[in-house]
Formats: sequence, C-alpha cells, structure tokens
Amino acid sequence: MKARQEKGKENNLENSIEKPGEKYISVRRIAYLILIALFTIAAVFALSFIKGVLPDTAILTSILSMMFLLIFFLELRTYRLSGRLSYESTSYRNIFISIVFSLAIIFAGAFLPEYFFPAAIVAIILTAFMDMRLSLPAGIFLIIIFSVILGSSIYVVSNAIIIFLAAALLTDNRKENGFSYLSLITLFLIQFILPQIFYYFSHASYEKENLLIGALEAAADCIIYYFVFPHFQKSVSEEEKNTFDSILDNDYSLVQDMKHYSMREYEHARRVEKAARESAKLIGLDENTIAAAGFYYRLGKIYGEPERENAVKAAVNHCFPNDVTAIISKYGLKDYIPETKEEAVVDISNEVVTRLEILDSEKKDTFSSGWNQSMVIIQLLNELSAKGYYDESTLSINQFLRIRDHLAECDLMNIE
Repeated sequence: MKARQEKGKENNLENSIEKPGEKYISVRRIAYLILIALFTIAAVFALSFIKGVLPDTAILTSILSMMFLLIFFLELRTYRLSGRLSYESTSYRNIFISIVFSLAIIFAGAFLPEYFFPAAIVAIILTAFMDMRLSLPAGIFLIIIFSVILGSSIYVVSNAIIIFLAAALLTDNRKENGFSYLSLITLFLIQFILPQIFYYFSHASYEKENLLIGALEAAADCIIYYFVFPHFQKSVSEEEKNTFDSILDNDYSLVQDMKHYSMREYEHARRVEKAARESAKLIGLDENTIAAAGFYYRLGKIYGEPERENAVKAAVNHCFPNDVTAIISKYGLKDYIPETKEEAVVDISNEVVTRLEILDSEKKDTFSSGWNQSMVIIQLLNELSAKGYYDESTLSINQFLRIRDHLAECDLMNIE
C-alpha cells in the first residue's frame, strides 16, 4: 500500500504541473475581454472627437490602449490559473462592470475642472470589484490614457494618480479590515487638499472657487465610499452565491446534458452533491464549492474519452470557480490520492454513493434496512481509511469519523 501511495504522489505531482483548464479557453471570458477592449476604444474615440483631438492622436492612443489591455489580459489569465482570481475578490463579469463604470466616470470627469478629475471614485469602483494587483495598473492606465487625450500637464496627472493610489489603498483597507471613520476623514482630506497643492505648483496662486469644488468633490467621494461601496461588496458576494445556484439548477445547460445522457448519472450526481454538502457543512468547509464539485465530479462521463480533459474543458467553458474545476480535474487520475480536505470530502461522498447504488441495484435483502446501509458505509470508509487513502488530505481523524458517522445516518438515496 505504501508503494501505491508513493506512486499516487508522483502521479498527482505530474498532473499538478499543468493547471486545470490551462489548455482551454472559455468563450464567455473571451467575450468579456472583447467587450472591455471595445468599450475602451469607443470611449477613447468618443472623447477624442468631442475634445477635437486629431484623428492620428486618437488612433495612436487606441493602439497604446490595446497594448496595455493585452498585457492586462495576460496578467488576468495568470492570476486566474494561479488560483488567486476567485469569486471572493473578482470575476471576469465584475472586471467588465468595474471598467465600464470607470470609463463612464472618467468620461464625465473630462468635463470637470482639470484638477478635480474623479480619480478617487474610479479607485473605489475598481478596488471594490478587483484585487489591488489588478485594480492599480488598470486605474493608472486609464488615467494616463485619458490625460493624453485631454493634454493634461504633469501636475494634473500627478494629482490624479496620487489621489487614485490613496483612495485605492483606503478602499482595500476597508475590504480587509472593515470601515473606519479615520479612513473616511483621510479620504476627504486627500481629495480636498491635494488639488489645491498641485494647482499652486502649476499656477503659483490659489483660487477660492477651487476650495468649494474640492470640498464638494471630497464630500461626493466620501458618500460613495461610505454608502455605495457596501453595495459593490454585496454584489460581489451575491455573484458567488448566484453562480453556485445557477450551475446546480435543474434548468442549467450542463445539468440538462447530464439528464439527457442518463437519469441514473444525474441521480448519482445529486446524491453525491447532497452527501458532499452535508459533510462540508459538518466540518466547516465551503459547502457551495464542495457541493458543486460533488455534483460535477463525474462530468466527463457524459462526454466520453478522454473524460478528465473533457470535464475540465466543459468546466472552463462554463466559467466554473477555480476550486470546483480543480476538484473535478482529479476524477479519473490513475492511482489518485486526495491531497486536500475538499478533495477528500468529494471523493468520500462519491465512494459512498457509488457503493450504495451498486447494492441497491442488486436488490439485496440484506440492504433493505437503514441499519444495514449504515454498516455498509462505515465498513467502506473504514477500509479506505485503513489503507491510508486519505492520509495526504490533511483531513483529521476526528473530521473523518464525524463525516463517516453522519453519512451513515443520512438517507442518501433519497434526492427529493
């Protein structure tokens, strides 16, 4: 058995070199990226036309935009494949929404006094929907590109970038640590004072009306930071829940495909989903992720060989969360040994349901009572545990026993 475990480790290592879904392209993600590029180019040309910018300048600015977007998209792909792009912080849909909102704010801000460019609002929007590693370059790029169109001075650009950075840091701090009045006051002071300082650098004088404009814009930033930002956060968290609800809904396309392939396979998937969700809830894991992975664990069966590759391709194309795709990608690996608690829970659920379905199909009299079902589950999991099958998963003995005893008491065959 030790040799089997060592072989399993080697196999898992070989398959972990290539990230799940790395070879495949999601049509939905590509569509969002194309829309981001189109909206950006449209905003560049529209503002250039309104401001009377020469066509060649608009074209060159668009080329610069496309070059940056290409780099940004590559970084976005790397971020996703590394597992750092999750529904807890952002998704392609949220990135699209945040950039379109930012373009609209920047477009409107182009008609404000130049030192009162709404950089803080852009920072709040982008950082609310994105991780800092993505929001900072995206925001600075947008500020620079539109500053080129407007012919802004170095003082105007510096003012906008510093305000953007400060607001982004304050927004990220709120995401991590919650709201504080100190952050709100700091945002107000930065937005009010910095434009006055850079205006003085440029003109060596003060304008009273700038004080009023600065106070009004600072107040607007604080209102958005205090009242609107929580709604952005709620939107991100709701998207996660809606995503899981959607991919597990009976009307979802993949669920329908599974039903058309085999109602027996669909019922198996629902039972595994049920067992996985119950187990995850029991030991404090993300039940949505594990339930979805449980339901689609054998997704490749409906597509045929190569099952694993086809399952990953389908998951990527439907923009499944990375953690779900990673677990699905492990089904069918030769000498596979679960390496995480999440993988172990899904694998346990699949093993238990598969064994119960085999016994149920054989119509054995000894399986007619709930007591016998409990004994079957306990015996099966004890055998797997004795073989050290879940030793690499970091699942503790206590957690394993809690899952085993709970599943032994559940009516897993009933999916109604």
